[in-house]
Amino acid sequence: MGPLSEIRVVCVAIYVPAMLAASRLRALGATVTSVEPPAGDPLADFAPEWYRALHDGNARLTLDLK
Repeated sequence: MGPLSEIRVVCVAIYVPAMLAASRLRALGATVTSVEPPAGDPLADFAPEWYRALHDGNARLTLDLK
C-alpha cells in the first residue's frame, strides 16, 4: 500500500507519457484501469516488453469510445 491507495485512475490514452504517469501512480499505490481501443494499444505491437512493464498490475478493459 502506498500513499495513493485510496485513489482510482482510469487511463484512456494510448500515448507513452500518459502510460508512464499511470504507471507511476500505480507504483504509488493507486488502482489503475487502462481502457484500450478495440484494435489494441499500438505500443503492444511496437514494444511488447515495455507495454507489459507499463501495464503490469493494471486492470485492462477494451471499449470502443467512438
